[in-house]
Amino acid sequence: MRNGSRDDDHVVPSILLLDPADDPGPRSRDARVVTTGLERWAHAPRWTQARRRATQLLPRPHSTLLAFSRLTDVPGGLLGETLDGWWQATSSDGVAGVDSRLVLLQPVCRGGQWSIQGSMRIHAPWRWLPVDMDLWPHLDCWTYLTMQPRFRTNPTRAYFRHGNRSVETFVASVRSCVPT
Repeated sequence: MRNGSRDDDHVVPSILLLDPADDPGPRSRDARVVTTGLERWAHAPRWTQARRRATQLLPRPHSTLLAFSRLTDVPGGLLGETLDGWWQATSSDGVAGVDSRLVLLQPVCRGGQWSIQGSMRIHAPWRWLPVDMDLWPHLDCWTYLTMQPRFRTNPTRAYFRHGNRSVETFVASVRSCVPT
């Protein structure tokens, strides 16, 4: 400690309330101030420590930043027929290989929205990432498509490059199966 400074000078205070039910309200000045320093952590209420530990262990929800989305010119009214035709044209042994990096299972309709499960290869031949693809009609003449991973993944340039390329290949192959 130089120049008479203390370790407490570098600790930033924060306000922690004991319990939302015991909250005295905005007019009261009885809120408890607890500093964030490690030596002060023991003075925080037990439920706050347990809550902080529990929230650190919870899995994070899937990020929509990792999803690929497209608005395609496949007519929404013909989406079911188009996907059936695409499946018959491209599937073999219960799977459809869109390209060398995307393999999809049979499309399933759930309340007007079509869902397709599959896997996308990102980096190496042995690393496949499970993905969910959803398609639904948009304004009768368009179809909206999203593809997102089922598990947390590392968003690299290769992930976005291969994902965008696979989605574009899928859209082109589905577009070629639109009934006239």
